[in-house]
Amino acid sequence: MILLDVSNAFGKMRIDAESVRFLGVLVHENPDLILARIKCFFGKSEFPYEYNILSKCLEYKSQEIVFGVVRVYVDDLAAFSLHTEAVQNQEDLKNLHTNLFGFRGLNDEKSKNKPSLQGEFIGWYWDLKAGTIRPKDSAVDKLLILVYIIIDAEAEFWSLRQCQVLVSLSIHYSKGLLAMNCFTRPFINMLAGRERRANDLRMVTEHARFALYIWRSVLLQPAFMAVPISSLSKLSSDHFDYLTINDAEVVRSWNRRFSRKFTLLLQL
Repeated sequence: MILLDVSNAFGKMRIDAESVRFLGVLVHENPDLILARIKCFFGKSEFPYEYNILSKCLEYKSQEIVFGVVRVYVDDLAAFSLHTEAVQNQEDLKNLHTNLFGFRGLNDEKSKNKPSLQGEFIGWYWDLKAGTIRPKDSAVDKLLILVYIIIDAEAEFWSLRQCQVLVSLSIHYSKGLLAMNCFTRPFINMLAGRERRANDLRMVTEHARFALYIWRSVLLQPAFMAVPISSLSKLSSDHFDYLTINDAEVVRSWNRRFSRKFTLLLQL
């Protein structure tokens, strides 16, 4: 696995002066106040979508170089190459970025590591030897601070903001922790209510408290809960690797078999 990161990607995209007049934005319906960008910035309402053109071009050209698979997420690149070709592929990818962005185009700190079977990419820790993926270490630290320090497990109430943070992080990172998806629902249920101010309180349910303790336990050893990389693949077939059967399903299955046998007995 080869990991590269473009340095200050959006800051490098200066807008042509003749085109600035086409990017004017009215501010607070004040006809005398117009905001016009002369340089790109990062943020959900800024220019990542413009940089996406460069991302797609880099992904296309990188795929011609790498003996394997290349994926570019905004300004982060991950290449999965044969181990015999990985070192040369990394050099070729660096040259491609340098030719496009210049000698200061890459983030040296994030792009200096040699090809490896383990690495962190867009918030996840990839282990190609074990074939698993889990939240990266800094993400685990963030979750630990949340569930052990910020959230009081013994409190009678949690604020709406605390519930929202719990929901956001638990949903996102449960994708990389085995069987943790079901322990996000109690937090989601606590969002219900008419009062929507950040400091409004929500009574802590026993289900939510139990889910919090489960998250606390799992985060002590997240490597044991890593999921197979194949489980996150969009190309994987839509089938279950395993099924769970509860008591009700067992009873229904037994009733169906008994009903069929009883019907045959009546026919005889």
